[in-house]
Amino acid sequence: MLKLKNKLFQQTLKENIESEAVVDLVIFLDSDQDAMISEQHHLIVGGRL
Repeated sequence: MLKLKNKLFQQTLKENIESEAVVDLVIFLDSDQDAMISEQHHLIVGGRL
């Protein structure tokens, strides 16, 4: 169980994401620069990305 908790801690963000970061992501995904990104999920939950 401790290994799982450590792994989850390593994968989580340590600070809240500001709304500007979400806007930047949306603008990027709407641009031509995201041509190589497919089948990706961007989940935003509780102020974290």
